[in-house]
Amino acid sequence: MRIAHRHFKPTLAGTLAVLAVLPLFTSLGFWQLRRADEKRTVIAQFAGGAATIQHLSAVNATELPLLQHVAVQGRYDSSRQVLLDNMPASRDAAGFGRPGYRVLTPLLTDQRELVLIDRGWVPLGATRAELPDVKVDDQTRTVRGRVAELPRAGLRLQGAPANTSWPRVLNFPTLHDLQALYGVTVLPR
Repeated sequence: MRIAHRHFKPTLAGTLAVLAVLPLFTSLGFWQLRRADEKRTVIAQFAGGAATIQHLSAVNATELPLLQHVAVQGRYDSSRQVLLDNMPASRDAAGFGRPGYRVLTPLLTDQRELVLIDRGWVPLGATRAELPDVKVDDQTRTVRGRVAELPRAGLRLQGAPANTSWPRVLNFPTLHDLQALYGVTVLPR
């Protein structure tokens, strides 16, 4: 076969190699299209949740869509906070995240419901034995945020928590783990 001034003669091995990987590349292309649709759905949820602020309660906690703006009133229980371990901060230029914890603080509502509030990320201390000070006062307050689920690990290791004092350091706890820890029902989102 002639293309311009060049003579193109594909070999049998080259043709078979192209035919072998063509379905793979086609499926990867469709996978990217599905991921783009998922991303658009998440962006639409994020934008849609900002339209109205819902009051979070046991009645509507499971019905609210993810990323819905919510408000809840209550008092923080600073004495029983959870530090989620293995939650690095955003990556630096070398591609490494700074080690630290995400802080989950229980908020006891006026209706005696327990809501876990993700108060953000704090850096790891000089050693793992030195936990950060994450205390917060117990004044009644209105907390506004978005509905989210607990982070999940790709691979979950079983075992008892390393410490029994508060704040408790945990790796990817489930809602069931947290309800057992607090001894009460925790709102699911």
